[in-house]
Amino acid sequence: MTKTLLSSAWRKLAMLVALGCWLGLAPADAKDQVTTLWEGDYTDNIAIPVAKLQTGGTVTVHVTAYEGGSLHLFYIQNNSGWTQKAFDENGGTIGQWPWVNKGDASYQFTIAAADMDILNDDTEETGSRGHLMIGTVDAAKVAINKITLTTSGEDEEGDATTVWSGSHDLAGWNGLALTGTAEHNVLKGAKKGDVIRITYTADEAGQINVCYGNWTGIEGGHYEVAVIDEPATIDFEIVTAAILEQVQNGGIVLNGTNALLSKVELLTFASSYDAVPLTIGESGITTWSSMKKCDFTGTGLTAYYVSEVAAGSVKLKQTDTTWDWCGYVVVGDAGTYDIPVTDEASYPSATYLKAQVVEGTVVASAAGKYHYVLAAKMADNSALGFYRLTADQAMASHKAYLETDTDIAPADVHHVSIVFDDDATGVSDLLVEKNGHAVAPAYDLQGRRVSLFSKGIYIINGKKIVK
Repeated sequence: MTKTLLSSAWRKLAMLVALGCWLGLAPADAKDQVTTLWEGDYTDNIAIPVAKLQTGGTVTVHVTAYEGGSLHLFYIQNNSGWTQKAFDENGGTIGQWPWVNKGDASYQFTIAAADMDILNDDTEETGSRGHLMIGTVDAAKVAINKITLTTSGEDEEGDATTVWSGSHDLAGWNGLALTGTAEHNVLKGAKKGDVIRITYTADEAGQINVCYGNWTGIEGGHYEVAVIDEPATIDFEIVTAAILEQVQNGGIVLNGTNALLSKVELLTFASSYDAVPLTIGESGITTWSSMKKCDFTGTGLTAYYVSEVAAGSVKLKQTDTTWDWCGYVVVGDAGTYDIPVTDEASYPSATYLKAQVVEGTVVASAAGKYHYVLAAKMADNSALGFYRLTADQAMASHKAYLETDTDIAPADVHHVSIVFDDDATGVSDLLVEKNGHAVAPAYDLQGRRVSLFSKGIYIINGKKIVK
């Protein structure tokens, strides 16, 4: 990102860079890649799958500290009990209890090869569960907001396509809407990792804000600009699939004060890629759909389609790719993910799950067309499954719902249990419990032994079970 400085030396440099841009001599910038590993409301230890990490990458833990406190960085080791272990106990480099000061703060550490060796070690007696665990002693004192991974970029600047050129003065918040057909035709081809470059001059100190097409500000899109009479630039990188999707669908708006805009360009890079956002809550399972074909390979998530329906249950079959405008169930650790788009995807053998790609309403069940949504019986925080709709219900974008020709929900509970892959036994038969307590050994997705069930996904007798 470029911020203009007042010194004469920096003005000359800005003028030379800008002149090179006008002449088509764009600088061969290399840029770091920033990936969001987790973002949300912190309540417990956060598990980052090893597949999302990279040797040499820098992990940044963003926190709000209501008073000074420590972070807890560890992995879960298989020593017959899957216990918490510090990395430096096994030759790693990640510190166990780094201190963060009061206020909005962040802590960074670099992942060494030794740390990755620990996370990738799956030997039976000493192996790791394959997750970097991050937490705090007391969430009321230190709450985690976001975890990101920064990797060094070797990616030189590629083609620059003009989105808009002319003269537009932002004085008095006179916004420039790049939402018309011509501008949208360029921006809808943007990718995650691309850069929107804004060329400007300023006769007074002011600001430039990058907003969505509905004029809502984009996180990270605020820039303070100083006085400069030669063309200078600022670069806004599209760092998440959530930002990308809104830019592709609705364009952008630039607003602010005391800046004269002359050009907006879209810069592409070799490592940029199209992606779709996906968010999973604490239950570890969600329905999902997209208007694009996607590839879940290497994302740390598992996608399923409903391959069969029967009275009281549905069977889910795993797939590595998802088809556009089809519904799926996705399982994984809580967090927000960027799912790569692909041209090569397999069409599901069954399409009982209907896509809700954009926000809308799912109508109530009726004879010949019964609808069910994924939910939990909130009275006791359990019984996660597909519940029959008896009234119209609003549904967020990128979700899906189950549709059948006949009613498959049992009359007494009105919900349909979930069976993964080729499990022949129903969920209720596998989930052995008494008064909510496990009788058979049960583990969560992080490998931790559990004795009391709440809603979520568990490993029992080697099978994934939804409770």
